[in-house]
Amino acid sequence: AVLQYDRALLLNPRAPEVRQNLRLLDAQLRYLTFAPSSPLVAWSTLLTENEWTLLTAGGLWLILLSLAVRTLLRAKGRRIGKQAGLFTGLTVFLGVLIAVPAGTFLALRPAPAERVQDVAIVTSKDVRAFTAATRTSGSVADLPPGSQVRRLEERGAWCYIEIPDPIEPVRGWVETIAITDLWPWSPELLP
Repeated sequence: AVLQYDRALLLNPRAPEVRQNLRLLDAQLRYLTFAPSSPLVAWSTLLTENEWTLLTAGGLWLILLSLAVRTLLRAKGRRIGKQAGLFTGLTVFLGVLIAVPAGTFLALRPAPAERVQDVAIVTSKDVRAFTAATRTSGSVADLPPGSQVRRLEERGAWCYIEIPDPIEPVRGWVETIAITDLWPWSPELLP
């Protein structure tokens, strides 16, 4: 279920039901996930690239149009009244207030391929990461179903993975059959 909800969240990060269901599953399973590199990066994925682009363009148009109106009024020799000056000033301020954050989030937004590259989800029960590609080696960590891992290398029936940890990611070997790619399709399908 976590795998499918994670995939749905990639398609629509604003879906409150999906986020709610993931929180409920996390409370039950206590699965591991990779945290975003910063809160700004997490917020940048709340809108699609097109939506951030439209907001940035809209803010820039507000700035340009208000400056153009002001320039045209001055070119015709008309004196700009206090109300018109205040209006154009507020419009420029509003344009900056929209364009700068939207442009920043657009620049920070990771490409779809970066968000899903080598990320897999543990889909089996009682999965354990080992220090070597054998069940007789030492244990690195227990991986509850739904945990995210990053594939680093595959060797036969085993996969060398990176496991999220609050302090520092841990690495270990798991059986390849126990994990499934988060996004097995083309990353270009992601918004």
